[in-house]
Parts: sequence; structure tokens; C-alpha cells
Amino acid sequence: QVVEAHIHCLETSDEQPVKVAVKMLKATAHSSETEALVCELKIMSHLGYHLNVVNLIGACTIGGPVFIVTEYCPHGDLLNFLRRKRASFSIYNGEDTDKDEPYKNIKSITNGSTKESEYLSARDLPRALAQDSLIGGDGGDGDDIEEDRSLELRDLKSFAHQVALGMAFLASRHCVHRDLAARNVLVSTAHVVKICDFGLARDITCDDNYITRGNTRLPVKWMAPESIFHSLYTSQSDVWSYGVLLWEIFSLGENPYPDIAVDGKFYRMIRDGYRMDAPEFAPCNVYQVMLDCWSGDHENRPMFNQLAQLMSKL
Repeated sequence: QVVEAHIHCLETSDEQPVKVAVKMLKATAHSSETEALVCELKIMSHLGYHLNVVNLIGACTIGGPVFIVTEYCPHGDLLNFLRRKRASFSIYNGEDTDKDEPYKNIKSITNGSTKESEYLSARDLPRALAQDSLIGGDGGDGDDIEEDRSLELRDLKSFAHQVALGMAFLASRHCVHRDLAARNVLVSTAHVVKICDFGLARDITCDDNYITRGNTRLPVKWMAPESIFHSLYTSQSDVWSYGVLLWEIFSLGENPYPDIAVDGKFYRMIRDGYRMDAPEFAPCNVYQVMLDCWSGDHENRPMFNQLAQLMSKL
């Protein structure tokens, strides 16, 4: 479970508290879930800072339950954010007339690796979060105005681009996500999106998106064929999942493979090369990116640094 909290910088007493998210286990958690949470903490400690990843602020691991303290994203997960915006969505793109780029703080990826300037020491992170108007603070009226603003096509493209940037960073750090989906992307202020939930450390027991296979529950509709049939997970299997995430974004939060149950027929369809049709709001060039991500041969799928560059131009 995740709860809101506030932290104070210990070095000075005059700084405003920063709202954070605290992730912890429920009282009914099993030992495997404890291991998953500790694994997630290790992954986040290894990653370092990136704008499009939910960043680690601190943790409690001694003398009681494990707590992970991360950035707070006021608008919740991308899936439900998109669904809330369906009624007011505007297909108008607006990119040619609006010169005030609202995503100017998103950094580019070069050769699949992140520039040194994008890293931040854990010691400096709480202060940076408080000072960064994109991330820190308690929200308030600004968040309410942002929540009320309708989405446009350029917003969907920006979400897709930002996730590609975040995943390119993860790939450069040799991190395989294994559960990339709109439910695992959070929306911060200024429509900055951040990838979260590394290592499947979340409560999936009551989530219909996860199918029981053996002793585990898997997000089958987001999984690459090699992951479904051979339990092989790589950055290129994450690319397949990114294609499904694109479908979620450009359908404004519809369920993938609509009206298709996960059963023997579904597995045969995937093995035989079935791919979803274009979602309602996807331009042809975006749908082609989805199809490229869904190549049956993982070696033929684009890499995330290539996807980040491509999505920045669409």
C-alpha cells in the first residue's frame, strides 16, 4: 500500500516540508511480497535520478517494517488519469501554434545513456524536489487547474515520449521493468509522467490484469511472446510492453485486446501473429511504432533510445 506523508530537510529548519509517497507492505503480506519490496528498493537505489522515473528519497529498513519513500505524484496513475480525461479530450494537436513548450525540462537521450547532469545524489534529492516546480510541493490550486484542463493529441504524444525517455534510462542502467503498463506510470505536475513499480512489488492479488500461472500472477496482455512462452525478460520484451502502453495511451485508457479472454485461444492468437488494431486516437505513424514494438522477433524491435528519438519527432 502507498500513503502520503511529509518530510523535512534535516540540514536546515527553514525549508518547507515536501509531500512524498511512502510504500509499505500490508499486514497480510507474504514473505515473497517482502522480498519483492526489498528487491524494488535495491533497484531504485541502483538507478539514480531521472525526471521520468519515480525517484527514491529514502527508506526505513531497520527495526521494523520496510518503508520506501519516493516522490509524490498528485494526479495518480496514467491509466485512470486518461480515463478521467475521455469526455473532454480534444483531437486538436496545437503543436504548430503553441510555442510555449510545456515539457521543456525533459532531457534528451544520447546513444541510449543518460547524461551525467541528469544524475543527482540521494542527499540532495529532497531539496531538489522541493525547489522543482514540476515535482515538489503540496499541489493545491495549480494541481486542480491542471486536473480540469482537457487533454490534446500532443499531450498523448508527450506521455509516449516521456515514457520512452524513462525506459531508455532504465535500459542504460541494465534494468528490465517486466511490468510496463499505464497503471505503472504516474502523473506529476505539468503533465510530467514517471515510471514506477519496479520488480513487480505491488498488490496484484485483486487485479484482473494479472493472470495466475503456477504460483505467480502475470500481466499476460502486456507481455512479449518470449516472456509468455519461454519466461524470457529483456529490455526488448519491455519494448513489446511499451507498444501495449502506447495502445493504452492513444485509446485513452481502454483495456488492451478488448473483449478477448486470456485463455488457450488468446495464446494461440499471439503465437500466430495476431496484433491489435489501431486505437481510436492513434495517428498512422504512432500505430506503426506499435507494430514495430510488436515484432515477433525481439531483435527486430526498436531499442528504447531509438523510440525516444522517434517519439520526439512525431
